[in-house]
Amino acid sequence: MLSKAANVLHARGIANKFGKDNILAYSLHPGVVETNMNLAVPLHEQVALGLLNEDGSKTDNPQWKTFSEGTAT
Repeated sequence: MLSKAANVLHARGIANKFGKDNILAYSLHPGVVETNMNLAVPLHEQVALGLLNEDGSKTDNPQWKTFSEGTAT
């Protein structure tokens, strides 16, 4: 999650620094990767984000990616 945030901040930095030269930078949300890192986020927060159902099962959120799909981003 932090690497994705760093990508956003990097793109903003490039845009701020070089925008006057008409150089653009973009950062895209790759989706949500299913890893054990999700265990650090409380269930109620994952429910609020629409990632998990109240019983802890995954939602049908189309942003979910397998670990293999996530490493390809």
